[in-house]
Amino acid sequence: MFDLLGKVGKIGIGCATAGMVLATAGVLAGVIIGGIAADLSIWVIVLICMVALLFDVGMAVIFYFAFKAALGPEVERRRLLETGEAAEATIMEVVDTGMTMNEIYPVVKVRLEVRPPGRPAYQAETQMIINRMDIPQVQPGLVVPVRFDPRRPQHVAVVKQAEIATVVGTGPADASTAEQMVVSADRANREVLQSGEPAQARILLAQPLGIEVNGPNPAIKFALEIYPVSKPAFKAETIAIVAQASIPKYQPGKTVFVKFDPADTTRVAIDHS
Repeated sequence: MFDLLGKVGKIGIGCATAGMVLATAGVLAGVIIGGIAADLSIWVIVLICMVALLFDVGMAVIFYFAFKAALGPEVERRRLLETGEAAEATIMEVVDTGMTMNEIYPVVKVRLEVRPPGRPAYQAETQMIINRMDIPQVQPGLVVPVRFDPRRPQHVAVVKQAEIATVVGTGPADASTAEQMVVSADRANREVLQSGEPAQARILLAQPLGIEVNGPNPAIKFALEIYPVSKPAFKAETIAIVAQASIPKYQPGKTVFVKFDPADTTRVAIDHS
């Protein structure tokens, strides 16, 4: 499936090329017929035809490189999701490239610190197309699962949260990486719940991670807006395990109770009690 975008792209380039060829043939035929009718010199007609050909070739080259720049990284990312080795990484920097797909999906450059199991950590960069709803999941400081090419370690793909359900499980390393994220988050949540300050919060985003704990109870990543009693409202993220029967209570727009660390407001835990 990783080459689906590549195949679609090749079909698109083929169709566009065929269209340009037909259009060029029409222009050349019009130039020749019009030139003869206007009694133009044969050299003038040839010159006009050459200009038309050069213009169409130039447009074809521009189209090809624009397509490669926009979709090439995504095709490579799909390949890595299928064939790469699993690791975890910390997002160091996210830069908007200024490009968008379909005027909706921004293309961003992400700098990562990749930590392959049993190997030294290293830094790498990659480009990815993201849904605007996924922007909170691609922020500096977050730990994310990735896939990398062991022969070319600089080739890295970030596994989006919505993809974990399909990518995780294709190998034990993937499952281990994702489960470690949930276990680590659960441990941190327990600490915050013991000593944190209570508050109400509104759920902005609820993204299942594709992992179930102790039965059909999903691990969900939440984006929250927290409303402390004595402080200004702020936003934060957390991962929580939700009982299957309670899932309707933990949807975007719902109000929940949380506890947060007043010394570090990035540490927030949903209080199920």
